[in-house]
Amino acid sequence: MRRPLSVHVFLVCQHEQQLQYLILHRKPRPELDLPAFHQGVSGALEHGEQFADAALREVREETGYALDEVWPTGYAHAFAIKPQWRAHYGPGPQQVEEHVFVGDVTGRGNPVLSEEHGAWQWLTLQQALSLLDYGHVRECLLQADQFLSTQRVPTA
Repeated sequence: MRRPLSVHVFLVCQHEQQLQYLILHRKPRPELDLPAFHQGVSGALEHGEQFADAALREVREETGYALDEVWPTGYAHAFAIKPQWRAHYGPGPQQVEEHVFVGDVTGRGNPVLSEEHGAWQWLTLQQALSLLDYGHVRECLLQADQFLSTQRVPTA
């Protein structure tokens, strides 16, 4: 069974003195009642895995970037488990707890996407927010941006 724990990672880079976010376009999954939508990197924790480890693994799997570190923003939220997902979670859990992280990929070139996503873009915060309309993705990005504006994290 899948654990009801998830990560959402927003990758950033400095471009012409401006912070940009990598926004992925997720392919639809009708069997799970998931439309196509824009997001950062996301995924469930595997058994025995901690949130930060899952964030690093998901970044590597979905974008090809092998990072040494991601930073927890301190923001987490929960979303309901849809009936179409029940077979993956079993009868117990009613929601998934998702923690938000950021990672810097400045100077690492373009991502190499997994089969989950069909396209990617580097966007400013405002450009990205205009695309984020599914679930809590917009709030997750706002929290990531707020974290970056108040913390001293190394960026290339």
